[in-house]
Amino acid sequence: MYLQLAQVAFFFEKVVEPGFNYFNTRDYQICSADERQRLLSTDTYEETTFLLIPQIDRNEIAAKYLVEKNNRNLLREREVEDFYRKFHWYVEDNHLANDWNHFEKLELIRFAATWCERNQLRFTGKQ
Repeated sequence: MYLQLAQVAFFFEKVVEPGFNYFNTRDYQICSADERQRLLSTDTYEETTFLLIPQIDRNEIAAKYLVEKNNRNLLREREVEDFYRKFHWYVEDNHLANDWNHFEKLELIRFAATWCERNQLRFTGKQ
């Protein structure tokens, strides 16, 4: 079994609040906190079977993208509350949606791959 990162990459992105998704090391599936609790209530699963999936803030990914695009003006506003909205406008106004989507997914796959390596999980980044 392998975790196919291209299919689950967006579970690693923190949008607003942590999603509290867990990785089941037994069957290599992602489950919600409720599903995890249900499985733990059976005698066949233990706490150590599940790993909390870490999440990277989407603003951090957007900031990396702005560095790549050399957009220092918008990058300076990273700590402003509506940064992501302004970032989204930048992407739309400059017709960068496809480029941004590709960049974002690759960053999430890299983040997830690092987590898999630390936890000695088998994974693939192939589509």
